[in-house]
This record gives sequence, structure tokens and C-alpha cells, in this order.
Amino acid sequence: MRSEQQPEVGVLERTFVDTGILPQAGTPNGQIIYGRKGTGKSHLLRVLAATVGREASDLAIYLDLRTLGSTDLITDQGRPLSLRCISLYRDLLSAIQYQLLDVATDPRRRTSGAGFEQISKLADVLRRFARTVTEREITSELRTSESEENRAGLSLGPHAVGMNLGLSEKNAASAKVSNRYTETVEDILVFAEVAEVLGRAISAMGIRRLWILLDEWSAIPPDAQPYVADFIKRSLLPVPQLTVKIAAVQNRSHFSFVTPQRQRIGFELGSDIQASLDLDDYYIYDRAPSSVVAHFSELLYRHLLAETPNDYLYERYKVADNENLVARLFSDPSAFAELVRAGEGIVRDFLGIFTACFFNALSRRAGAIDSGSVRDSARTWFETDKAPNLDQVEARVLRNIIVAVLGRNQGRYFLLGHEVSSSEKIQSLYELRVLHLIRRGLSSPENAGSRYSLFTLDYGTYADLLGDTEREFEIESAEADSLQLIGPVAGNVLRFTTLDSAILATEIPHG
Repeated sequence: MRSEQQPEVGVLERTFVDTGILPQAGTPNGQIIYGRKGTGKSHLLRVLAATVGREASDLAIYLDLRTLGSTDLITDQGRPLSLRCISLYRDLLSAIQYQLLDVATDPRRRTSGAGFEQISKLADVLRRFARTVTEREITSELRTSESEENRAGLSLGPHAVGMNLGLSEKNAASAKVSNRYTETVEDILVFAEVAEVLGRAISAMGIRRLWILLDEWSAIPPDAQPYVADFIKRSLLPVPQLTVKIAAVQNRSHFSFVTPQRQRIGFELGSDIQASLDLDDYYIYDRAPSSVVAHFSELLYRHLLAETPNDYLYERYKVADNENLVARLFSDPSAFAELVRAGEGIVRDFLGIFTACFFNALSRRAGAIDSGSVRDSARTWFETDKAPNLDQVEARVLRNIIVAVLGRNQGRYFLLGHEVSSSEKIQSLYELRVLHLIRRGLSSPENAGSRYSLFTLDYGTYADLLGDTEREFEIESAEADSLQLIGPVAGNVLRFTTLDSAILATEIPHG
């Protein structure tokens, strides 16, 4: 079950394996937590909420931003951007106000009722922070001149959306015309007022620190994201007792832009809010195989323990800890290591491939999961869970990389220069989990001053090329002398190839 859908926080806490991330996320500084889908951002935020919530003087509010807005906001792209941004931010503040009200009126709290008046004032501010639209219809009578012939009297005002038509004969007549006018009255949000009222409410409730944990930032429309970030910067971040944490997919997040007048709208990363925590950096198999394997064995054990009946693992498989788990369910430790590599550091992919392996072993009545089963399941997972999400252009670029790296060079690692690695096409493939970043900021003695990023292909793209015996998928390279900057990978000297912008060619062949 996905973390944001798990109703029991206790289950999330029992299945969470910390690699040093939680203390970094638990600082009172405003922070953006990056990570691709499936890396555990939601899991981390909800465990953080439970952890800080145990402090009697702290309160954590977790919000899934996918619930903001309305159907009109998503489907009617003709609505003004200002209206959409205002509506989203009003919904965000309202969600915070509702949860504060629930806490303030909770009879189980020792200070139940404290802060109720201040929270009500926040609700008043939000009610004023609304766009009021009224419509009026005015009917007027238009005199027409005398004529011997039948004719029509017609009047159409600049704002009219309805009208009446009168006919006259020989004598003077009149035509009644109905004009409908729209009147819009806007109340302006005063950021200082929101910050002041919210700060007073926090103090009145006896809260030392309020944690606002915002999940699924990319659910906000891209053009509205910088404005919502700017609203947060001006009305929430100035409150000294308040901490904002945002979980985001980096390539789908737009936290700021600079206007032609050189004014920044949104966050200034590193200054207004920290953006140094990326979950993708913590589970890369090629960086530290032994520690990553140990982490995932503990993670798998805890998930199975939480999702099976009491004592089931021990009674059925004699599994008492994570080491027993690997010994009992896998043919040998290398088969489990192969599963960890196949997951490419993505918890959701790791668990999905394991589930397929386990039931395949059951259907074949195999005694344990072996490396061949891992490869088969990883290939199927790639074809069913990843490949369908690629559009034609993305599929073509991925094919170019596969041909260059696997086909011509029999490798799986490759270097990309900064311009190519930061291109929209490569970033999209990375986000879709078919390319994986091993390390940034590498240099080559052949191109002094140029910086490279080291990538690897997803395990599922080459799993069918692996035989029963381990095959080395590296290549000799002219850049081998610079490898001391990278260090050993998976216990072997890393060999790789360098790709240029030619891989980004996206012509789709016809016929």
C-alpha cells in the first residue's frame, strides 16, 4: 500500500528504515525534500509528522496537495491565472485552519479550547480573502421612431448577454432591452495579517512549533507553483514558530521565476528555503553495495512483518530477522543483491519486483528466489510499469541510449555533459525511472573544465541480456584514467562511455 494511503501511522513507523534522513528532515528550517516517485517522500513526511507530534509542545499538519482546488480549476484553463492561484492558496490556508480548529477543540487536550478565538479570526481573514461575484440585470426601454413599415428595435450594450426585441408597425413603438452586468469585488490578502493572526493562534494554543508538511507539490499546476510558493514565503515563512517542509519531484517543480523587471516570484532556493535533501542519493546500489543491501533487507523484513499475521514469517518460513529472511527466501545472498540492484534504489520498484519474484517462485513450486527469477520479474516490471509511461519521443531517446551503450559498447554506464544531462528529454527519462543518476559533477582530463554526470540504464532494459553466469557489462574507455575521481563501483573498476547530444535525436521513422 502506498504511504499516503496507509491509514495507520504506526504501520508506517514500523516499516520505516532510517539511513540518516529523518534527523536531516527534523530540523526546524524550511526545506524542500526531493525524490522521484517511489523513493519514500510521503513515507518520510508522515513518519516525521508522527515523530514531532509526540512532543507535547509541537504540532504537525500533513497535507496532500492533490486535494486542493476543484474540477473547474483543473479543467477550465481559460480562468485567469490570478484567480487559480488565489483559489489554491485559499484552500491551503483553509486546510491548515481546519486542522488547527480540530486540535484546539479536541477534548482530550489538556488545553482544549485554547486558541479558539484566534483560529476563528484566521477563518475571518480567509473569508475576506475571496472573490465575490454578483450579477444584475437591468431592463431599459428604447423608443423607436415612427415608420410606415414593419421594423425591429434593437439595442446591444457592450456587456449585454441577453436582450428583448420589440416590433413596431406604422406608429412609434418601444423595444425593451435587458442587459446583464457582472460586478466583481475583490478583497486583497494582506500577507502580514495572515502571518500575525496565525502566529497568535499558535501561541494561544500553547504550541512551541507548528510543522506544515506539504506533500505532492507537483500536483499544483506548473504555472501556479511559483505564485503559491511566493504566497507561502510572504505569509507562512515569516512566522517564527512555523516550519514548512515540501516533498517534491525536482523536474516537475517550479518554485520561482524572474520577471523582466528582475523581480523574483517564489522561493529563492538556499536563501528562503533549503533544497539540499534528495532521497535518490541515499539508496544507490553502485555507490555502496553492502550497506544498501543491508538497508533493503531490513526494509523488506519490516514490510513483510507489518503486512502478514502475527508470527506468520517465523511459523511459515522460520524468519526471525532480516538475515534469516534472505537465507530462507533466496537461493543465495547474490540473488538478493541482484534484487536490490534491479530496484535501482526505488523502494516502490524494489517491492514490486520482489512481489513478482515471490509469487513466481510459488507458482513454479521453486524452493527459493534465484537470480533468474529476479531478472525475469525485473524485465516484466519494466515492460508493465515503466515502458507504458514513455511517449514516442522519450521511447526514441531511450532507444538511442540503449543502442549506443548496450548494443555497440556492451556497457550500462555512461557519462553525459551538463548541457545534455540537464535537457528536458534526459530529465524526463530520469524522472520516469528508466535512467538512474549515479554521481554528479565528474570531470575528465581530456576536457578540462567540463562537468559530467554518470548515469546507468535501468536494470529492466538489459535484464534479458544477462545469463545464468554473471556477465560484465562495462567497457574499456579512453576516460579510464579519470576513474579515481569516481572510485570503485560494485567492487569493480568502473568503465563507461561518453555520449553526446546525438542521442537526443527524436525523429520517429515512418512505415
